[in-house]
Amino acid sequence: MEKKDIFKLGIIYILVFLLALFSDIGKGQLDNPVIVRDKVGGNTTKVDLLLDVGDVVKDYEVLLEIEPTQITQEEAEVYFSNAIKQIDTEFKEISRKVPMKENYEQIVEADWSFSPAGMIESDGDIHFEKVAEDGTILMANVLLECGSYERVYSFPFKIYPPDWTESERIQQELDSYIAEQQKKEGVEEFYLPKELNGLPATWKEEKEYISIKILLLEVMSFVLLIYAKKKEKESLMQKQRYKRELQYPEIVNQLLILMEAGMTTRQAWHRIAYQYSEKRKKALIEDSEVYAAIVQMDRKLADGENERSAYESLVTQMDSMCYRRLMRLLINNLQKGNKDICQQLGIEAKQAYEQRILLAKKLGEEASTKMLIPMMLMMLVVMAIIMAPAMMGFAV
Repeated sequence: MEKKDIFKLGIIYILVFLLALFSDIGKGQLDNPVIVRDKVGGNTTKVDLLLDVGDVVKDYEVLLEIEPTQITQEEAEVYFSNAIKQIDTEFKEISRKVPMKENYEQIVEADWSFSPAGMIESDGDIHFEKVAEDGTILMANVLLECGSYERVYSFPFKIYPPDWTESERIQQELDSYIAEQQKKEGVEEFYLPKELNGLPATWKEEKEYISIKILLLEVMSFVLLIYAKKKEKESLMQKQRYKRELQYPEIVNQLLILMEAGMTTRQAWHRIAYQYSEKRKKALIEDSEVYAAIVQMDRKLADGENERSAYESLVTQMDSMCYRRLMRLLINNLQKGNKDICQQLGIEAKQAYEQRILLAKKLGEEASTKMLIPMMLMMLVVMAIIMAPAMMGFAV
């Protein structure tokens, strides 16, 4: 983890600790033992306190459940008036559903009853089969409660049969038919209607289209599988490329040392391949894609392949700019001859080590970022646990 990431994490730890400390400090002795109630119509306030009474009682745990502020009669009358105005407005003309509500003004609770009974359901649905064509008058009685105050409001209203569409008439007739069939006792068979609203009715089971759902599921899983495989392959190729680039300075440095010792380029490659093969036989080192490619190149050179072709083949296998740069340097040396090849390899080796440091730093930052995400999630959980009682302490 980088120093800047550790610094950021340290800042977060300090902030969380200070928040918790401030919460603890705020929970000392109450010089003015007053707790603010919630507003009218609000929630019950729950407070955990410790009580000391002289030297007799010490740290006695008390859970207080304080009801919200009680409403005055004058305030209740205002709420009743507003609720009645809203009821009168909503009950002017009814043709589909009775607009009865359980509360008004967020504080006035309503308990409804209607006469004659049996025409209105508790959810406001109307039995239209009992409604006359020119409408039916009903009496509504609603008990309004606001705090400890009550008022009964009674008023007449008229229900009109709705102007049903043909599909709605069919639905109404079907609902009535089903309700009648449900009431039959001792009958195991449930017969479906063959005619609705004067029209023939045919029935069929709804298709679940399981085959299509399975096909879609298979296609989605196949696409996701291909995508996952592609991402896995890309990740593996990236890791292999990073590994090749991290080994590049070592390759250049070995080549430079051997050529400075008097070996030709071809002899230096053969020596590098030979040393790797011997160490692999003794299991002294792990398998390496780069060295394996060098061994393969050395065999091609031994079989008579020209150096330029062997170098180009190695560049294709490595698929990296640094190896392409090295092979270009060696090919130019083959074509034109260059007595300063060792000097150029020295410069390349220095640059390679600098690039390796940058690459290692980049990989370290990526790893620290991946580690930071779960740590941040844990910190959020800790902050939530600490802030909850802190906020409650502020309210008190």
